[in-house]
Amino acid sequence: MLRWLRSLFGPKPSVDAVTIANAYDTFVLGAGPAAGTEGHIGSEQLAIPASKISDFVVKRIYMHEAFLFAAFSIVEHQCDADVEAAPPFTTQIAAKLRSEWTEREGEILSAEEIGERCFGVVDRLVNDPVGWSRAWLSEFYPEPGCLAEHAEGWAKQCTKEFLAIKRVAADQFG
Repeated sequence: MLRWLRSLFGPKPSVDAVTIANAYDTFVLGAGPAAGTEGHIGSEQLAIPASKISDFVVKRIYMHEAFLFAAFSIVEHQCDADVEAAPPFTTQIAAKLRSEWTEREGEILSAEEIGERCFGVVDRLVNDPVGWSRAWLSEFYPEPGCLAEHAEGWAKQCTKEFLAIKRVAADQFG
């Protein structure tokens, strides 16, 4: 009973920690910003073979994590361009990703390595969406024809998802 009472009056998570948890749950675990919208493309629409669905889900989680980190980092830096160090919100997202990735992979990455990995994903998506999409989807299709059929739509959806997360980040800091 005392533990329950202490939890009511004990330290509360910071607003940033709550925002990060909510953003992670919504954009990463919730299947991304396009989930549930008209025209959403998921594993079924992409005709991902049943044997590769779990790989698709994990890869999509990493993709949305990269989008989350990069979007919030870009916006946070734009709002506080005088800061040379990583802004606190971005640092907390990196810590969240480090925890998630360590649990999944067993490999501990530095904040810089996490940033490089995330910005690598986003940079290629922004600069060559269809090329990025083809590379991203290639492991799921045994025949190039299936890949060609889905690459453009997947590129469009993923670009929209990244931009949606970036808009939410801008609203958060705006």
